[in-house]
Amino acid sequence: MVVFHPVFDSILLVIVSAMTVLLVIGFFRVKRQELTPRRGRILLTLRLATLFLLVFAMVRPAVVYRKKRLLPATLVLMMDASESMSIPDEAGGQTRYDLVRASLNQSAKTLAELESRCEILPFAFDRNLHPLKMAQGNIDLPEKPTGRETAIGASLQQVLEQTAGKRLLGTVLFSDGTQRARPPYDFLPQAAANWFRDNGGSISVVRLGNAAGLGTREETAIQDMTANDRVFIKNELLISGNLRVSGHMNQKIPIALYYETAQGEMSEVARQEITVNDDRKLIPYQFTYVPQVPGQWKLSVSVVNPDGVPLQPNQTASRFVRVMDHGVNVLYIEGTWRVEQKFLRLAVDASPDIQLQYIGRPSGSLKEFFKPGEFAAYILGDIDSTAFLPGDLQALADTVRQGAGLLMIGGNKTFGGGGYFDTPLADILPVVMNPLDRITTQESASDQGITGEVQMLPSVLGKNDYLMRLTPNRTENEKLWKSLPKLNGINRFGRLKPAAKTIAETSAGQPILVTQMYGAGRIAAFAGDTTWRWATFGHDQEHKRFWRQMVLWLAKMEEMLDGDCWVELEKNRFFPGDVIPFKIHVQTKTGEEILSTNATASVRTSSGEEIPVVLTDENGILTGSFRATEKSGDYAIHVTTEIPSGESSEREIKTAVNRFMVIDQNLELENPIASPSVLENIATITGGETVTPENLAAFLRKLADKSEELAEFHETKSTLYDSWLFFTIFVLIFSLEWFLRKRWGLV
Repeated sequence: MVVFHPVFDSILLVIVSAMTVLLVIGFFRVKRQELTPRRGRILLTLRLATLFLLVFAMVRPAVVYRKKRLLPATLVLMMDASESMSIPDEAGGQTRYDLVRASLNQSAKTLAELESRCEILPFAFDRNLHPLKMAQGNIDLPEKPTGRETAIGASLQQVLEQTAGKRLLGTVLFSDGTQRARPPYDFLPQAAANWFRDNGGSISVVRLGNAAGLGTREETAIQDMTANDRVFIKNELLISGNLRVSGHMNQKIPIALYYETAQGEMSEVARQEITVNDDRKLIPYQFTYVPQVPGQWKLSVSVVNPDGVPLQPNQTASRFVRVMDHGVNVLYIEGTWRVEQKFLRLAVDASPDIQLQYIGRPSGSLKEFFKPGEFAAYILGDIDSTAFLPGDLQALADTVRQGAGLLMIGGNKTFGGGGYFDTPLADILPVVMNPLDRITTQESASDQGITGEVQMLPSVLGKNDYLMRLTPNRTENEKLWKSLPKLNGINRFGRLKPAAKTIAETSAGQPILVTQMYGAGRIAAFAGDTTWRWATFGHDQEHKRFWRQMVLWLAKMEEMLDGDCWVELEKNRFFPGDVIPFKIHVQTKTGEEILSTNATASVRTSSGEEIPVVLTDENGILTGSFRATEKSGDYAIHVTTEIPSGESSEREIKTAVNRFMVIDQNLELENPIASPSVLENIATITGGETVTPENLAAFLRKLADKSEELAEFHETKSTLYDSWLFFTIFVLIFSLEWFLRKRWGLV
């Protein structure tokens, strides 16, 4: 194509210029009598040629032509190589992975053709992305899918990173669509798809697997297992959970409970058979066991074969339980949810030698809980007397008389306001209650309490009492109590019984904490219900110490417990590769935590290797992290530390052990049902397609045609007036015309 760009972008100027030159040529034309006609024609022709070249240069013509260049493109193929791909739920009993292999083999010719046009990057993926080799359209797939996790989102992220700067023709994802990945590889596939879309990439998906179920595949697995992590010796331990069953309709599945012996072996202690009446359902199970030996022991629930041998890893669930030979077993009963009960429970549970059981809004008889010896202490919260069935409170009073402790804390439905004035507890509580104290309306509730902020302080008798000893130094202890946040209102106690002892009071002398003995038991009446303010305003340690000492005093164990240290773990079940953080706590027998103590720690691995762990002081609490968890098995954290011994400067060596397990849980085979909806979401988000395995070759051919569209056109312009050839011709014609005129005597 020829284009013109006249000088000053004006064709009119060119025409005017040409006409002017033409007039000049005509004005200065040679007289005919001076030349022969032939010579006159030659000069006129040369002058017109010069004019033509001049006009040609002024219109500045150029030839423009376009060149097409195919752009380099990259096709990414991602094949799921996790263990769920070994499930034989495709047509004819074919596994998902075999179907991938077959479809790729059928498409080898098309891939070879496509490989000549663009770059093909094949990958296998599980938790990570693994490059594969490819030759003449044949992809060298791993022999078997062995990946223990399916991280679709994280693998798509890695594809984006490895193809940065490349022009993606497309990405084809072969998968069952179900992501089974643990942190930090659990990035959502849909979020990764958004990243692809934002970077101009599309993902087409090849759906694999059966979304409706696993057909006739038989499966039994322990779905979960729950049990208290602490129990006192010779107390009943409840173990429960769910069994996931598929393909065993109308069959009986034997499961067994195993308990660790002193020799470290697992011994069967109970067995039951579960009948399957509804396929592909979770079936609950429950065991009870009474530990006889203190220590930290392993529990396991397993599906077993007729010979009693546990089967596959997913058919066993395990955890650790700490059996304590001494300590305090406490029952806490509340009638309404309130902030105080939450913080009270947290404070008590922080002590490893105290086990607290909570009952909220009881709906039946509690006589079984009130039997002598069942609990060392009882705490009654904001619960009305009418919430107990006939005989319950009498049973509680009898148990207290025989040696249990009882604490009633403040609230609208406690003491006289809760109607306890005509119950068996009226005889044992240290405050005298009046029928007129009964709360029936909100107005009557305000009449029975002291509103506003109230400072809780030790009384004259309480200054030396164990219950009020937040720190050993008496002067510092009094200052500490004065610095604690004020309580937000308390119950108003009337007359106290003769044997009652006021331990804490307001600055005006109103009793807050009153104690007395009843038979062999200890009783306490606490008018407050907002000690949670201590914990939330920077006095968490004092809050814990107060409630620990309260429980120990009720149970008459304040002088029986030695100082202790223990290792705190958030949980004791981890997966391979997890980092295990832990804290070391050291306490005196009064419950006072010792900060920045001297301690050493090590972890004994499942193979028996002892690995030291570096400890870090974080605000007085020693912390550590263990990372060598690649192998599954049982591990134990061993800690050695020093605790002050009595009033002397001597220090007592204490040791602590806490165990955890790295479980070999197979996420891939636990519930390998396909999720086609996830794949469809990925394709929709990125503008890709959903492809069936049998149509893979046709889809790849369409991609090959699409690769032709990935081209760019370069426009090239070649000017005709500013070349050396044009200049040479112009000079030659102009010079020839001058030469001839000179020769012919016209100049």
